[in-house]
Amino acid sequence: MPSKPLSRFLKLLSTNRKKQPLTLQHYDLRLYNLGSDNQRGALKAHEHSPGEPPQTLTLDGFSRSLCIDLSPYWAEILQNQLEHYQAHTATYETIVKFGEALQLINEYEIVFDLKYSPAPPAPSAASADAH
Repeated sequence: MPSKPLSRFLKLLSTNRKKQPLTLQHYDLRLYNLGSDNQRGALKAHEHSPGEPPQTLTLDGFSRSLCIDLSPYWAEILQNQLEHYQAHTATYETIVKFGEALQLINEYEIVFDLKYSPAPPAPSAASADAH
């Protein structure tokens, strides 16, 4: 678990000095199976707002749960204020069957669609003194 709340982390990442600070308003995250021809297959997972964006996706594996760490994707997306992002990722699982170790590799396409709104202005010292 992150030591700071995720919303604070996202707000810091979404602030870029070259661009107007934005706040993540809505996200839609989809994970698709990829076929052997790298074509998008069935939807494996779907997360969307409201709520804090997930830092991991947990999938059922053959013998255990598999986790995909989303923090590098969120960092890239929010630092660059991207509205659409997609990438390929994979999970790896080693199983033992009939005394032999086998590695199962599942490939996925992860797709993010995001909407932002301008960040609220920081309260000024003058307005704080007025109250």
